[in-house]
Amino acid sequence: MRLINHSPPTYSRRSASITLLAILFLGLAGVLVAGMFSFMGVRQINHDAAQREAAFARTMISSLLESQPREQRSSVVWNDAVLQVRKRNEVFMRDNLGVWMQEYFGHDLDFIVDPAGTLIYAAAKMSTVPVDTQEQTLQAIRPLLAELYELVLEAADAEEAGKLSRTDIVDLEDGPAFISIVPIVPENDMIPFLPKATSLHVAVRHLNAALAQKVAQPFQLADAQFSTSVAATPRLSVPVLDGAARESWFSWAPDRPGHALARELAPTAAMVSLVCFGMFLMLAIRLNRTTKQLARSERDARHRAHHDMLTGLANRVLLKERMEQALQDNAPPAGVILVDLDAFKQVNDNYGHPMGDKLVQRVAARLLRVLDDGATVARLGGDEFAIIVPDVATEDDLAQHCRRIDAELSEPFRIDGHYFQITASMGAVHSEACTRTKDEMIRCADIALYRSKNGGRAQFTLYHGSMDDADGKKNRLAADLAVVLTNGGDEITVQYQPIFDRQGALLGAEALARWHHPDLGEISPEVFVALAEERGLIEGLGRTVLAKACRAAMELALPKVSVNVSALEISRAGYSAQVLAVLSDHGLPPSRLELELTERTAINRRSITQKNITALREVGVTIALDDFGTGHSSIRYLREFGFDRVKIDKSFVQQLDCDATAMRLVHTMIEMASSLGIDVTAEGVEQETQLVVLTSLGCTSFQGYHLGRPMNAEALARLRLELESPSKVTYLSPPSRSIA
Repeated sequence: MRLINHSPPTYSRRSASITLLAILFLGLAGVLVAGMFSFMGVRQINHDAAQREAAFARTMISSLLESQPREQRSSVVWNDAVLQVRKRNEVFMRDNLGVWMQEYFGHDLDFIVDPAGTLIYAAAKMSTVPVDTQEQTLQAIRPLLAELYELVLEAADAEEAGKLSRTDIVDLEDGPAFISIVPIVPENDMIPFLPKATSLHVAVRHLNAALAQKVAQPFQLADAQFSTSVAATPRLSVPVLDGAARESWFSWAPDRPGHALARELAPTAAMVSLVCFGMFLMLAIRLNRTTKQLARSERDARHRAHHDMLTGLANRVLLKERMEQALQDNAPPAGVILVDLDAFKQVNDNYGHPMGDKLVQRVAARLLRVLDDGATVARLGGDEFAIIVPDVATEDDLAQHCRRIDAELSEPFRIDGHYFQITASMGAVHSEACTRTKDEMIRCADIALYRSKNGGRAQFTLYHGSMDDADGKKNRLAADLAVVLTNGGDEITVQYQPIFDRQGALLGAEALARWHHPDLGEISPEVFVALAEERGLIEGLGRTVLAKACRAAMELALPKVSVNVSALEISRAGYSAQVLAVLSDHGLPPSRLELELTERTAINRRSITQKNITALREVGVTIALDDFGTGHSSIRYLREFGFDRVKIDKSFVQQLDCDATAMRLVHTMIEMASSLGIDVTAEGVEQETQLVVLTSLGCTSFQGYHLGRPMNAEALARLRLELESPSKVTYLSPPSRSIA
């Protein structure tokens, strides 16, 4: 008989205990590993969030403090201000230099101090107050007043004095406050600049809870406040003004998204830890992957913010940073080259913008190929490029770089079976030939580029000091513009950018002034319009453009033509009568004219502006608010002026593809305007994706390079015929005008 052994195996209890302990140990190890990764991820997320918030806070504070002297100059660099302050006109000082500044800019206190250091006017809490109540404040700022007054006495003219200011943080009775002081000087030579008779304007903002909330609100910083010392952890702090006599800090309770993420995952992690140690490891891996994805997304966003979307080259933002690095005091000599493709418009006109985009991409690739690794190539827009060449010893070396670029771009481009032979005009400047600042280097290179274009193009020019004729050029331009307008304005032409509805139908066009100077070529509207405003020529320029636009609207049977209006025009008494006279001369019904105003335009001399708007709207002229969203838009503001249309600024439209905040802002603008019965036009539509998003958000009309670039009247007439011909299919970009 075979005996069966029933004794328990030696493995049983001890082996089970060991296995269980091993499982528990591995599970605990998994929990610890997951916890470690979670802690690291949470800490990194919190750190990144804190860095972003600190950058936001510094930007907002810097913008707020830098804007205060500019706000003051908007009213104190003014002939009327000089005269009325000398007369001690209290009503004028209240309405323009005191209470008005507090209402419009939010100053807490505004003073005027005469050359003897006597306080002659004071405003506080939205009203004029006795000057003797502010004696303590006056004593606190006397050193700043003395410093600025010394500089005013040394100023060569009113223009130089008008740029002077003094800022600091000073302890006042109500606590620390930001002080800015600027001189009250003439805007031109119509009245003499008397340094010893110059009064000073003082603006005060208390560093209090209200101002802290204003700084914090755009970025939703929690529990913001100003203090005289660095806040204790965990609060974050940034200095208010570097080098201030009185140390002051802005602090807030930082957002901690990592903690919120950890709290959300903790219950799941605890449950999974009871089931299997492997799940803890998976969660840790997932968290690690999520952190990497966030970092990758941030890198992608940073790349998009610093690079051109079409070519991948650096954009203006990155160009500015690289120039600051290359032009540091201890850096070796550097050069800047501006490149402008000659006759590039012909490529777009003959082959379409997609082909033009491909050519720009090929040019960008060649520029990268021909230059050294240390160089930075940036696209400024269209067919314009900027190049920073570091460590270039001499101008001859810089010229050699230009020759290499010229040789590279001279080789034919083969794109989709087509050959393109292009040339480029270049302007270059060596850091030894110009002040080592980014603005000056770009300005000098631009002067050299200008010489290349006027010299026949297809060449490069090195900047030298004798070219620096900016003031002379400006005076010449002003004189030439005055002659043009006096002789009937024939050299001022008008181009028209079409505006379409959701179905691709032509709603009208915006009239855009252009000036081709016989010697200097095309002058940018930003240059000659600003010059016209500065030299008192804007009325003649505006009347010329309006007349040509009305004539074209009649000849082309445009449903509506839009014309931009300057602040100086609309705020002038009798402007509405002038517009109606032009309409009558050309037989254009008022309902087919739309005038575009910016928010700054509308608020300038508001009462007269509103009278002109009301008179024009009563006869059927429609009024559009241009660059909507870039100023201080509000429902009260839209109602007060009775706008018929708002035009969303292109800066918001161009961020729709990459910025969720921009999409929410645009949606809010459209909803606000629609609730008031105001039509909405989106400007700067340059991509099909932007068009789709805008349509989905409820926008009703569109304008931009994607649909139609500015064109002359003849081209617009051809476009109308194409749109009205059922036997033709025409293409803008993309290959269909149907938007919906």
